[in-house]
Amino acid sequence: MPALPPGGELESRAVLKACIEARAALAELKQAAERIPNQAMLINTLPLLEAKDSVKCHSARRSFSFIPS
Repeated sequence: MPALPPGGELESRAVLKACIEARAALAELKQAAERIPNQAMLINTLPLLEAKDSVKCHSARRSFSFIPS
């Protein structure tokens, strides 16, 4: 395994540019989440959606008809 931290430049121009874009996207997400009256409902559905997508990826034969698409 390579030694940590890596020897190269970590804060390159490309990385910093990506950080700016990520920060803007997170700010938009935060604003959208604040408009949801029951945020717990959104958070509690994320594992179900992830499981549904995971099953699709792995071609499992299981019914998730109780989860809306």
